Amino acid sequence: MSLEAWRRAAGALAEPLRNSLDLALAAAAIAVAAAVACLELEDRIGTATGRRGEWILFLPLFAPEMGFLFGLDVAASGVGMTGSFAAVLWFHLLFVFP
Repeated sequence: MSLEAWRRAAGALAEPLRNSLDLALAAAAIAVAAAVACLELEDRIGTATGRRGEWILFLPLFAPEMGFLFGLDVAASGVGMTGSFAAVLWFHLLFVFP
């Protein structure tokens, strides 16, 4: 029981850690900006026009995640976005924004 394995792997962990932090910060920043924009829009035009489509924002929270993400991955494969930073960011935003 020692930290030797972690010390050996520390060099290889730098890039995945940076990618994870970049993804987290981008998803959080975009979600906050989108939420503020939605609230501003709701304040300006009222709630009567926005309630009909509001349920679609919460759809990812009600759908089973594994099946939902698998379907999104298949759709991303169809347009050639599998594994890209943009695709992973979009998938994260689906759950972070609501």
